[in-house]
Amino acid sequence: MRNLTAVVIVPAALLVVIGCDLASIDPGGGAVSQTVVSVRKGVDAGSDNSEKAVEVAEVVTGEPGSLTGKVLFDGARPSLAPLVGKGASKVDSSVCAAAEAIPDESLVVGDKGGIANVFVYLTKTPKGMNFEAPESQPFLDQQACLFRPHTLVFWSGVEFELKNSDKVAHNIDAKPASNGGFNENMPPGASVRKTFRNTEALPFQSTCAIHPWMRFWTLVVDHPFVAVTDENGNFEIPNLPAGKHKFRVFQERGGQLERSIEVVIAPGKATAVEWKYSADKFGL
Repeated sequence: MRNLTAVVIVPAALLVVIGCDLASIDPGGGAVSQTVVSVRKGVDAGSDNSEKAVEVAEVVTGEPGSLTGKVLFDGARPSLAPLVGKGASKVDSSVCAAAEAIPDESLVVGDKGGIANVFVYLTKTPKGMNFEAPESQPFLDQQACLFRPHTLVFWSGVEFELKNSDKVAHNIDAKPASNGGFNENMPPGASVRKTFRNTEALPFQSTCAIHPWMRFWTLVVDHPFVAVTDENGNFEIPNLPAGKHKFRVFQERGGQLERSIEVVIAPGKATAVEWKYSADKFGL
């Protein structure tokens, strides 16, 4: 069973916000986008095949706050065997695993126990708020027979780019729940552009049919209250409306580590959390 530490709320430095502009947000996929928020009377809710992808939450008046946190592995750091040993690829061996082994990125734990590539995001869109999507998005590349980055956050309705920087062909087979999937062949040096029209309740996996170890995870949102943990398990979500919010915590190997965990955001303050999960949560 997982061992979840209690949420600790820690007042920190005041977060000053002038007007309704939101600060730059790094979703963890290597992209920083400027987002603008304005108030309106209603927000449409989207849905996928199994549950609402976007719900509506009440906004408490007052200065926005922020959420900072860390997602930790509870126990000794796991050691996962590489998916393909150095020089052992049976497909495109001149590029794939030629210089180094292909790592198993289904669970990446840092030296101090932080878990990387964990999605943390609001399960409900704050009521009465309308968000202007960024003009640009992070792009996905294929390098040394690996997808880079391994986790991405895209805004619905905004075009993004898929690239192949390798000297061998790749394939991207995407199967989202609330959007039409695609199966795109990517010759060396290829670049294509795609758009997801709908939000997704959960991150989804995409793979390469040519190199079966290749995979990456994508979450599609229509609000900026989302983060992906870094290599040390840290994340930050700034400019959150004050009040109670329910967050979803998702990791590819463990799935929904938290389906809906409640955190209280104090006006004008930072709230700090630390969540720990034991090995059995990840099938170890």
